Amino acid sequence: MKRLLTLLVLLVIVVGINMMIASAPDESSVIEEKPLLGQLLENAEQLTSIRIETVNGIALEASLKGQQWQAEHLDEQDDFPVDEAALRELVSELASAKVVEDKSSNPDNFARLGLAALSSPESAATKVTLQTPGKQWSLLLGTVSAQGTGQFVRLPSENQTYLSDTRFSLPTAQSDWLVNPALSLDSLDILSINAQGPVNWRIKREGDAQEWMLENLQDNQKLAFQDVLADLGQEFAQINFENVLNRNATQLAWLTDSPFARFTLELADNVIMLNLYRQEGTESAWLTIDSQNPIWQSKWAYQLSQFEQNKLLVTRDSLIQSPGEDAPANP
Repeated sequence: MKRLLTLLVLLVIVVGINMMIASAPDESSVIEEKPLLGQLLENAEQLTSIRIETVNGIALEASLKGQQWQAEHLDEQDDFPVDEAALRELVSELASAKVVEDKSSNPDNFARLGLAALSSPESAATKVTLQTPGKQWSLLLGTVSAQGTGQFVRLPSENQTYLSDTRFSLPTAQSDWLVNPALSLDSLDILSINAQGPVNWRIKREGDAQEWMLENLQDNQKLAFQDVLADLGQEFAQINFENVLNRNATQLAWLTDSPFARFTLELADNVIMLNLYRQEGTESAWLTIDSQNPIWQSKWAYQLSQFEQNKLLVTRDSLIQSPGEDAPANP
């Protein structure tokens, strides 16, 4: 009996030792993390240009001009301000990203990792090029790992691929990282808005409190709800777009036609004209912005979603309470 107990104890000890060995880390598989792009972290503040491209074309090409990053990929002559918060996020990700694992160096495996060169029609890679006055970095970004914790990467001039510890934030369309809204005002700076076209109304600020008033509101009429005009003023102060083209672009030659609707915004020091165009046979609508005081927005035409169009094309009837109807609380 004692011999049996001794054998059982020895068996437990052996099994325990084997389990400890099996669970111990394999030192040969531990990879010391290293920066993905050496020296970018200490040079990030000196960046002067960035280019992001895929097999479908350039998603962003921008340069630092003065204190403002300007997109140059939309037009040969005119620039468009870049969303600098999005740009800073990507630069920060690239500067802090680390290599956590060496992957294949066989070009036959590039496509599987999303790292085929952009010269390949089937490439799924995004190429990012960063430039300072004295140095340039280029990197191909591929697919996200199966675990979703990192992204496969490769230097364009090398065959070695890597797994990084970062999923990078990237634009997918040419307008993704542009300053948006197209028109960004403080609604308190707008003194009046005059709508002409399929909608006809005028709202203006009056009195010491500068409250919004609907022009020609009859004594027996009431507003749909208390802040309906203030809400409308806010909609015109912030107009978002889906796409943007230079007003001289050949695709927009039809903009010479009369606008579908026109809105005049009066400010204390400026008058801004918004012209809404609809292309016949489509739901596509484009907005142009003209101003007494020249502003950079006037060089462009902005494609609006149906949602944004509806925010502007408010009818006078929708601003007024229907007869016999109680005014609802503010929505």
